[in-house]
Amino acid sequence: MPGEYGQVGSYITKVEMVLPSGDILEVDESQPELLQLVRSSYGLLGIITKATLRVHPILPMSVYYETFTLEDFLQKLPDLIARNESMMYYVFPFDNLITVEFRKYNPGASGKANRIIWPLRNYLWGSAGPAFCRQVEAEIPDKTIRYGVIDGFCAMWRFKLTNLIHDDYTISTDQMIRYPVPSNNSRYTFSFWAFPEDRFPAALAGYFQFSRDYYQQKGYRSNMLSVGYRVAKDQESLLSYSFDGNAMTVDPVSTANPGWETFLDAYNELCSNQGGVPLFNQTARITPAQAQKGLGERWKLFAKTRKTYDPGNRLLNGFFRNMLRE
Repeated sequence: MPGEYGQVGSYITKVEMVLPSGDILEVDESQPELLQLVRSSYGLLGIITKATLRVHPILPMSVYYETFTLEDFLQKLPDLIARNESMMYYVFPFDNLITVEFRKYNPGASGKANRIIWPLRNYLWGSAGPAFCRQVEAEIPDKTIRYGVIDGFCAMWRFKLTNLIHDDYTISTDQMIRYPVPSNNSRYTFSFWAFPEDRFPAALAGYFQFSRDYYQQKGYRSNMLSVGYRVAKDQESLLSYSFDGNAMTVDPVSTANPGWETFLDAYNELCSNQGGVPLFNQTARITPAQAQKGLGERWKLFAKTRKTYDPGNRLLNGFFRNMLRE
């Protein structure tokens, strides 16, 4: 949202953590550089036992959707950004379409809040949609028919968004999807790369072409849509993926159908080559070289500082041991 940070961790104002030595350390806004480091530390400086976050009262929020072809979206992107509204987008590379969700706070809203449209959106996105795609993947062996059915489902999804999910008065917290524990047949996964806003048009067009080429050459495609977000410049955490300016993301989504991990390896290479920045707990299968390229000197600074808090590597798990190897 305009005027807000790009990542929720940036709203942390104070933490309490147990250091590898066993000592307790409190960090707050009086130590801005250390708090910046801690906000993106992934538990590698100490184990967080308490966190304080800055919040604000819930405000009425309006929402609506528009669908564009890729070419139309890229041409109109400067004007869409100028609306000064938040942007999430649903990406359909095989239909050459993008459906954009626009949201803004609407404190002057009157009447009764619409409490129906977000549950409707969430049911298809977080429950029925993944379960349907998983079933289609399992029961239709012919790829042409299988993905024809999935593309038809995506067309229905776009129609529902643009025609049913819009109102000037919704409650923002109704967006939240509460996933079942343990997970069920509606579970899905995704990956993530962020691109500087000025590089995003080329990155998005490249992703569309990559998805089609990969399917033609390898016979694999994600069995769900892709998504993305426009994220504000945010320097409140050292490893922020929008540290250097506004960013826009490309996030393929899947039920982890066979071939997903190999696809991610190629996707990671594509995004890294296009100047993308990863997010460690959401960008699967990245390499140390890709992490270093995406985060640059900030990753080196984090690696150096981490050692002062954990010289014995007590908190260094296998994943980060590989990411931080010299």
